[in-house]
Amino acid sequence: KHQFFWWEPIELLRKLCLTGVPLLIGTGEECARVVLALMVSLLSLAVHVNLQPYKRSIDNKLCAFIQVSLVFIYLTVLLIKVCELSEEVCETFGFDSEGDVFLFFTVASTSTLVVVFGMGITQIVYSSSHCTPLLKLQDDLTRPELTAMDQLGFHLFLSHVWQSGQDQVALIKRQLQLCLPGTRIFLDVDDLLDISE
Repeated sequence: KHQFFWWEPIELLRKLCLTGVPLLIGTGEECARVVLALMVSLLSLAVHVNLQPYKRSIDNKLCAFIQVSLVFIYLTVLLIKVCELSEEVCETFGFDSEGDVFLFFTVASTSTLVVVFGMGITQIVYSSSHCTPLLKLQDDLTRPELTAMDQLGFHLFLSHVWQSGQDQVALIKRQLQLCLPGTRIFLDVDDLLDISE
């Protein structure tokens, strides 16, 4: 959205905080690194859900879903680190060992990927079915047959003011050709071969 022109630098800062800043924390403090990444991901998720910065709602949903996945990944890594330190705490969460946590994470990650893939397929199907509508006759809802052409083989002639209208008329031509497939439309910048004609 136009009012969120500043969102991209915020995204870059978030990525920097997730990848670079944890390296500044000492090597023996892996849990602190994970907690920092978890906090950044939770903050980013909360801001994203509140602002909805993208134009298309599917983009906002996909980004939120990815943020939730990141939070889930960091929670799993934190749980694995805690299980390394104390088996009793690991059993408190219902896992017997680190292997159980890893198996749980693998199943959850696979299902997350399946959901994201399903969202992508749904978006592709949705956008292809909601493309530019075809023009149809009002009486029987069939496409009009375009048989009447001029002697040069065009159904329509578009004209414009040379100083200002080329782009707009070219767009009109493209849209008409999408709405009426097979239409031959004359536009001077596309179809004029010889200016003396």
